[in-house]
Amino acid sequence: MLSTFSGLPRTAWIVFAGTVVNRLGYVVTPFLVFYLGSRGVPTEQAPYVLGALGAGNLIGPVAGGLLADRVGRRPTMLAGLVGTALAQGLLFAAPNVVTLALAAVLLSAAGSMVGPAAGALLADTVTAGQRRSAFSLYHWAVNIGTAVAGILGGFLATHGYWLLFAMDAASSLAYALIVVALLPGGRGDATRATGSGSESATGSGSESGAGYGVVLRDPLMRALLPLLGVGLVIYSFTEVCLPLAIRDHGLPTTTLGLMATLNAVLVVALQPVATNLLSRLPQIPVYVGASVIASVGIALTGVAHDAWSYGGTVVL
Repeated sequence: MLSTFSGLPRTAWIVFAGTVVNRLGYVVTPFLVFYLGSRGVPTEQAPYVLGALGAGNLIGPVAGGLLADRVGRRPTMLAGLVGTALAQGLLFAAPNVVTLALAAVLLSAAGSMVGPAAGALLADTVTAGQRRSAFSLYHWAVNIGTAVAGILGGFLATHGYWLLFAMDAASSLAYALIVVALLPGGRGDATRATGSGSESATGSGSESGAGYGVVLRDPLMRALLPLLGVGLVIYSFTEVCLPLAIRDHGLPTTTLGLMATLNAVLVVALQPVATNLLSRLPQIPVYVGASVIASVGIALTGVAHDAWSYGGTVVL
């Protein structure tokens, strides 16, 4: 199974390890609905805080991409990771719904800055032929950490929600230390100038490949972005509506933790195999088929009522 990732450079494995460490502490956002309930926030006001998380997820990737190009990959990752740790404390200490929402914006914006910078760093350091494996490895790391975080979060929540915030902040700072100690510094253009992955980040060594102009000028990307947006809106229901549904059915936090772990374990087990098998098929039919299956699984959440039925939707 690991042969799928053979030949990847050291930087890819450092990003992999740091991502696993970081995602081990990804326990606040999945259990935020339960935390808000413990704070006495009414169900009708919870969407304000959850919507603020969504707003931050719009801001963070854009800022992360710009900063990764203009300031550097490593500084952007550090800013996002340290900002995430600080935002965890602000969210925990927030006294009302307004301050909870403001802290949630900061939390999701800072957290979502890291991915674009890490992805740019991967693109800098791998060849064009290694991109699929490198980004599959990155996504695999996300789900390895999430598999453990689901169980861990459910356990910690039963012993005090402050433990979730402490764990999340600690894992972000641990990844920041890995970035400082092990990842190469410098800007993306400096990396390209050394000849390492010289054409992998932008398709050319010229400075015209930096920034969002290269994205907006690409007809394939212009066609894919709206489709990806619709798909992500649907998939985001798993982070917003699934916890609400589980809570409203009177199920404990451990049920949500089990669902997160089931999802992640399936990805960890199947992704390396799927990467090999599905790479032989046309990409668009694979994407369409996967989107349909995911949408059916999310829609069936509306009729699920216990741990077993929720588990069935997660498998889909």
